[in-house]
Amino acid sequence: MNKRRQSYPWKFYALTEKGREFLEAHNLLAAEETLQQIYDTISDKPEKMVKYENAPPEDK
Repeated sequence: MNKRRQSYPWKFYALTEKGREFLEAHNLLAAEETLQQIYDTISDKPEKMVKYENAPPEDK
């Protein structure tokens, strides 16, 4: 039985290895590290965003 944690998103998406290879082949991930560094410096993230970032992993 799926046990959904109250008030957390129900669906999460991830990039597959094949998808990552496609994006890399077309140079669409070139800024990924830079964008992550910028994102990490945001100090005024909405409470909801922080909550989702810290959500416990979903049981499978």
